[in-house]
Amino acid sequence: NHGEVVACEPKQTLLARLDQKTLVIHPQKTLKTIPSALRQLNAELDKDGALIIRYRSTEQSVGFLIEQVRNTGIRISDLKTREPDLEDVFLELTTNKNPTPPNPK
Repeated sequence: NHGEVVACEPKQTLLARLDQKTLVIHPQKTLKTIPSALRQLNAELDKDGALIIRYRSTEQSVGFLIEQVRNTGIRISDLKTREPDLEDVFLELTTNKNPTPPNPK
């Protein structure tokens, strides 16, 4: 963005730009693989054995995701959700996927 202001909005409006949340599920028993039924949710396993599911809150509810996990027979020990913060918004706004050189003067 070459130093240009790309957004000047209230905090909640900026945060709403990123419609992505993360559900972190700690199963009672350590998982070695992701059940096939959860692969369609793009679930991942982290190094600690937690099940990580990134989702758009406008497309799926956390209740639906928990139900899908439970339907596989996984017993949940603990869970938490993560929402984007202002740092995530900053990175999204300032990371240009298709960089263009600045206009020569």
